[in-house]
Amino acid sequence: MRFHGLDLNLLVALDALLTHQNVTRAAEQLNLSQSALSGALARLREHFNDELVVPVGRRMEPTPLAQSLAEQLHEILLKTKALVNATPSFDPRTSTRHISLIASDYSTEVFVLDLLTDIAQQAPGVKVMLEEHTTEAFERFNRGEINLRIIPKLFAFEGHPHERLFDERYVCVAWKENREIGDLLTLDQYRNLPHVVRFSRGMLQTTFDQQFVDQAGFSRNVSVSVPSFTLVPRLVVGTRRIATVHARLAELYARTLPIRILAPPIAFPSLTEVLEWHYHEEDDPCLAWFRKAIVTRAAMMIGSAGPGRSRPHAVAV
Repeated sequence: MRFHGLDLNLLVALDALLTHQNVTRAAEQLNLSQSALSGALARLREHFNDELVVPVGRRMEPTPLAQSLAEQLHEILLKTKALVNATPSFDPRTSTRHISLIASDYSTEVFVLDLLTDIAQQAPGVKVMLEEHTTEAFERFNRGEINLRIIPKLFAFEGHPHERLFDERYVCVAWKENREIGDLLTLDQYRNLPHVVRFSRGMLQTTFDQQFVDQAGFSRNVSVSVPSFTLVPRLVVGTRRIATVHARLAELYARTLPIRILAPPIAFPSLTEVLEWHYHEEDDPCLAWFRKAIVTRAAMMIGSAGPGRSRPHAVAV
């Protein structure tokens, strides 16, 4: 379709080019060949009488005109996407919608697995794509390419709505046969014993507990760093190592692993997990239903007698 002399499909190509600043990645997003995208760029340059993007090393840098167009162009396309997906109602029993959700392995283990059981029963045709906590996924969410995020409130984006799901606290775990630790974990032991930690990269930079430890001026004797929360409690077994983990995760793994749950000698603040969604999808009836399902499952988890109910005492320092 042409509008004021411009094929509107070319605007989608321009948005991809300005987003990725790379012809190969933009072509992959659009499922086009590089030659086809180069042809689209040539027509865009002719229409706007501007180069729009110019090669600088391996990147395609936007010209001043392209920079002025980028934000409003992306906004227009997001509004168009919301318009195209608009439906008068939503029936979970018959829907075949695809929904994408970013969730950490921690929230997946203690919460999302049960949520997906709910979804399978209530909306058997709905397809859910779970996305990892990565910088790329967060950027895609912010661009409107992923629907939802379950994220610590501290790391939620400004400008997108969110709703509180549940609060989580921190405990320490150690191997049951670790005789160096008595009934209580002391501050000296916490500082000196080897730790297993989950490392973060990209937008989150550090985990919530590491951020608090840094702000409090403490250091941990990090022995093993791993990319997922669910590996952490497993790696204290058979060793002198200890770890600081989410209470629900610790109690879940204590059912099958020979680990002890201990109060940390540092009074960690609670972690608040929230559900975040893109502001352009606020009124989408399918996503509104899915958000309600998530909030309902969180309320059920809070009200259950399962992991996270017992509260060992923490000593403030």
